[in-house]
Amino acid sequence: AEPTDVLLELQCLSDSFSLGLDVDVVDGGETAQRNQFPLKSGTFRVGHAMVEARFPKGKYSIVPATFKPAQEAEFVISASSSAPISLVAVDHEGRGLVRHLVKGAWRFSDGSAAGSPNGGRFARNPHFRLTLSHQTDVLLRLQANNNPARPAMCITVYEGGERRSESGARFSNAMCVSNSGVYANFPGGVHVPRTALAAGSYSVIVSTFDPIEAEFTLIVYAAQGALRVQTLA
Repeated sequence: AEPTDVLLELQCLSDSFSLGLDVDVVDGGETAQRNQFPLKSGTFRVGHAMVEARFPKGKYSIVPATFKPAQEAEFVISASSSAPISLVAVDHEGRGLVRHLVKGAWRFSDGSAAGSPNGGRFARNPHFRLTLSHQTDVLLRLQANNNPARPAMCITVYEGGERRSESGARFSNAMCVSNSGVYANFPGGVHVPRTALAAGSYSVIVSTFDPIEAEFTLIVYAAQGALRVQTLA
């Protein structure tokens, strides 16, 4: 299919806020065409932002933002295109759940920059214990902090709240793995989709494909009062 010319415009009903607009690929497009993404509206401007580009067939995420945090206002996103397209609002991934943030890092100095299972030291990657007081939906997201290289990452979740041995950390033993076990460097990081977990303890390993030093944020969503997160030494 031929690419579609699209003009996206963001307008805020409050003239006092500076706005920006980001567009990225969710699914679709040839590799050469995908390389133009992510698209950004450029410098944040008061009351209005715009992105204009030729889009290959596929699905895209559109993220409107204010320059400063904690600014609330109604906004409108409009789209003009050379062929029919659909524009659908998507619920926030953690809707109805409480967000917990854990900061960490992969370091060569302590051996935690261990890379994928291919290197034979996978179990030395950072571990976390999730303790659930009752059954709840849980969603996990891993992001590399301010790293322009966007390392390929993965999250694995196991039953039991202890550090895993090298054999016990195999992907085949995991109950949940991000992106079906394929390391990925998506702009928003990698995630384990919303999953119902019973009360109990679970261990989480976060890893990069290649051993590198980098800081990361692990975001865990769960019901109010249901979750405790601990770093495992």
